Amino acid sequence: MRYNKLFIFALLVAACSHVKQPSVPSNFDYFTRLDSVSKQYIGAKYAIDPLGEGKGVDQDPLVRFDSFDCVTYVETVMAYAAPGDPIENKIKISYLDAKPNYIYRKHFWEMDQAQSGTLMDITANIGAPVKYISGTIDKKAWFAKKAPPVKTDFVPRKITLSYIAAADIPKINLKKLPHVSIIGIIDDSKNMPELIGTNNWNRHVGFVVSDGGKIVVRHASSSAGEVIEQSWDEFINHQMGLKNRIGIKIWEIKNVQDKK
Repeated sequence: MRYNKLFIFALLVAACSHVKQPSVPSNFDYFTRLDSVSKQYIGAKYAIDPLGEGKGVDQDPLVRFDSFDCVTYVETVMAYAAPGDPIENKIKISYLDAKPNYIYRKHFWEMDQAQSGTLMDITANIGAPVKYISGTIDKKAWFAKKAPPVKTDFVPRKITLSYIAAADIPKINLKKLPHVSIIGIIDDSKNMPELIGTNNWNRHVGFVVSDGGKIVVRHASSSAGEVIEQSWDEFINHQMGLKNRIGIKIWEIKNVQDKK
């Protein structure tokens, strides 16, 4: 299903009081563009689940620039930093099989992004030992707990997730990180199946950027109420100090134009 671009623009105007598309530097590699675009939205306000499909279950706009949660910040930056049509890029990044439908949205990064090839897991390649956590992601049960419930024919899938435990994060060789990568915060709350119908380990994401010899993390922070930039140490210390946080993952970002 394709979206008429004028329809999308109308949704943006209706939803956003201050529409500000990013200024994307030309003639630079993808990682430099990711660095530039991610920096432009520092200070944008935080909002829970600000994007949708413009109709159907979630009528929020497909793209907006005035507010983000952690996932929509990362996905929007990836889409606008990549070459080509940013709306088509956004659909490829955010939806399984590039189908802009609530059911096909990549709600579970630890599974959905991995199977789509948008990201490459490099957690085991950055110098620190890895651990593993296994369990089931039950999308059908998760959708059924929505208000109103959404009927689907998904079947439960067992996955195994690698991560670097909190105690081992200091062992990471930061020089092995790409110019820009994505960090995932792994949470082992045991009551998630009861609360939302399924396990959900990846609880927060942001960009890790090598910026002039220092490592910073840019992310949409619920506690700060906006997109912020923190030093690596400040980010890690805060995240690992939260209840049930057990470690991190690192993904290398693949150019969405390489994914057909």
